[in-house]
Amino acid sequence: MIAAAMAYSMGIKLDAIRQGLRTFDTTFFQAPGRMNVYGEHPFKVIMDYAHNAHAVGMMADLAQRLDAQRRIVVLAGPGDRRDQDLVEIAQALAYNVVLVARVWAGFGTASFGAALLARAATGALLATLASPWPARPLWDWQRARGFLRVGAPLQGTVLVGQLKDSITPIFIGLAAGAAAVGYVQWAQTLAAGPLWASMVLNRVYLPTFAAVQREPATLARFAAVAVRATHALVAPGAILLLALAEPVTRLVFGPQWLPALPIFRLLWLANLVAPTTTVVLALLAALGDTRTSLRFAFVWLVATWVFGVPLVLLAGGLGYALANTAVLTTNVFLFRLARARVALHLAAATVPVWLWAAAVGVVVHLAERLRPCTDLGWLAAYLAAGGILYLAGLALLAPRELARVWQWAQGRG
Repeated sequence: MIAAAMAYSMGIKLDAIRQGLRTFDTTFFQAPGRMNVYGEHPFKVIMDYAHNAHAVGMMADLAQRLDAQRRIVVLAGPGDRRDQDLVEIAQALAYNVVLVARVWAGFGTASFGAALLARAATGALLATLASPWPARPLWDWQRARGFLRVGAPLQGTVLVGQLKDSITPIFIGLAAGAAAVGYVQWAQTLAAGPLWASMVLNRVYLPTFAAVQREPATLARFAAVAVRATHALVAPGAILLLALAEPVTRLVFGPQWLPALPIFRLLWLANLVAPTTTVVLALLAALGDTRTSLRFAFVWLVATWVFGVPLVLLAGGLGYALANTAVLTTNVFLFRLARARVALHLAAATVPVWLWAAAVGVVVHLAERLRPCTDLGWLAAYLAAGGILYLAGLALLAPRELARVWQWAQGRG
């Protein structure tokens, strides 16, 4: 089709194009090296130039689909080719040979894993042989020590956090039963939902802060914008979820989850603190101080179990939510430490956003009380109206700040 179109665009008559298409075949004389089929022998021979890995893969795929009892592949790499091209061609051949052989032997879908492993091993071996700098073990303790000084505490923070969260399935399950575990995990998932909005900024914090870590004034300004932007993204979802918690639970999840609403409301308080915590931890990491993050992770681990054990024994799942609220108060010390490193004005960056979001939440909650949600349509309408009212208020009260939040959300802050 491409050849016919090119011929037509060059002014070749349609009769000539038609005659060319009618008489064309894939013999060696008309298309040398392009899928030439020879059937003069007791067996069929197909020859193709296959000058790159993709072409080799396509030929191997064709060979798999041919109706034949036996297939023999002869591969050569003549010409002045780059080592990279030869390695890729060998990888394509290894993948298809192993795949066909194992499928034929009856290994099923496991054949794909073996074929991928063969392709990777072939590429690694040939690349090592062809490279002027073959791969070999190398340990530079001086460089590794610098990375470990920052990276080890950072990874340790993740591990300690998992130990902290293990109280939910382990201790609560033993002390209060499986139902309490279900209520707590459901409430945690619902309460943390608005925080997912801040995930779009998480990958922006660290590189931005690291780029200006030697400029205290600029770093403080960027940190303040990051805190404000994160809270501006989290606040509307969190407030609307709190204002419409009962209809959301009843209409989306079912009335069987209504007993977990008191747990949800206590766990929801994390939305007021967690956005600042994530920014502060990223700020400290950019400054190379990951040990502080690890220390606070240990503080949260110990506090969760110290407060959680007696409270769970007293009040079950609600006791865990009370313990989590107590643990949130320790973030005050983290914020004070961050303010000692960088001139941060956290109240100015967060309070106005939450005040306006709270006002919107009150309006939506009162409206829902006057006209209760009876189906998902009304629920969606209330959520949409609350979101529009929140954005309209920000646009009127702080248009420049809203523009900054939008820039941060796009990664252009």
